[in-house]
Amino acid sequence: MGNCCAALKAMDLDKVFAYSTVKIVKIQDRRLGITHKLFLLGIFIYVFGWTLIHNKRYLLRETPVGTVRMSLQKPAHPSNPEDLPYCLTADHGSTNGFENWPCRYWDETLVEYPTTEEYAMHVASRITAYNYTLPADCYDWSRPSCAFESNGKNDTFFIADIENYTFMMDHTMYAVNLGIQRNAQNLSGELVDTDGHVMTGSNIQVGVRDKLDIMSIDALLKAAGIDSLDSASGASNTKHDTDRSSKRFAGIILLVIIEYSNVNTFHTSHISYTVKVRHIKNTEFKGEQLQYAKYPGDFLKKDRHGIRIIIQQSGTIGEFDFQTMLLSLVSGLGLMAVATVVVDFAALSIMPQREAYKDYKYLVTADFSDVRDGTVTIDSYDTDYKPKSSYAGKGKDEESTPILENRGGRAGSVNRSV
Repeated sequence: MGNCCAALKAMDLDKVFAYSTVKIVKIQDRRLGITHKLFLLGIFIYVFGWTLIHNKRYLLRETPVGTVRMSLQKPAHPSNPEDLPYCLTADHGSTNGFENWPCRYWDETLVEYPTTEEYAMHVASRITAYNYTLPADCYDWSRPSCAFESNGKNDTFFIADIENYTFMMDHTMYAVNLGIQRNAQNLSGELVDTDGHVMTGSNIQVGVRDKLDIMSIDALLKAAGIDSLDSASGASNTKHDTDRSSKRFAGIILLVIIEYSNVNTFHTSHISYTVKVRHIKNTEFKGEQLQYAKYPGDFLKKDRHGIRIIIQQSGTIGEFDFQTMLLSLVSGLGLMAVATVVVDFAALSIMPQREAYKDYKYLVTADFSDVRDGTVTIDSYDTDYKPKSSYAGKGKDEESTPILENRGGRAGSVNRSV
């Protein structure tokens, strides 16, 4: 115990709790100076050019929500069955190796089912109707063996000219926190294909001010990269052989993505949108519709295979916000400290004169316990003094370079032989 107390008393607390502070040293070496300034220039370009101007990090951003209303309309001038290769006629038994079926001309109210869905629509392309009958002695459902039985009177047909039906979409967006709300009729927009190319044509009306977005089903298919519904479905969950099932027969799923944005321009009041269509590959879609002919005995079940259209609204809406800009500036300018750290590391660990740089950078003061005891006075202490460095590099035509002894730019004597 006594030894511990003696050791504690012998400790120099001024050295144990020495305080390290920052000292500015100007190293007159163009290699370090140019490197540091290049770092600072790069950081400045990154913060102001890339972060603030290009990426517009002064904007407070939000992903908008929205609503959408859709409707379908049959062609004003439908094609004849003889002009539709997938319709079963005397001259057309198959198309691209897929079996043809009779075609029926239905209006939009029959093709679309159900008629009201939120953010989705089902457009039938193939219908298979099954007739079911309940045995006469089972009308009260009193026995567990009671079950509907098919009478075998099934009917399968295609919806004629489904590609020429027109699809209408009326949508709105709302950035709740920013309080920005717009209707599509007040915005500019465009329909793009899978390669990002803007699609135009007589069957496409998208982004026209004061008008609703209207496009044909064929334009939606082309935007999704589908050239024909009479190509292989590839759906693994179909009851039919995938090689024998076309997209028209099995059905497909289309994801219609509406992206709103005002961050690609310096005028945030200008909000535009882009409509993208993506095909969910190797899938089919089927909806079932039940119609009772005589409840509860007879009913008709319709398997409605077709195009499932799902709407997804997203994007980025921004508004100038001083606090957001300040945070971007502070986080970006903080990188300037990294430039100093990197150059300091190079100067003290890599450069040939690193020992000399260390002598200039680090200074140990007098022991202020001696100052307090009166043993040493501040006036008598040479604050520029630094013990002689062990560094002694060799130049091109010399045996030794100057050994730096003092802080104030003074060098000690040198011995040079040439």
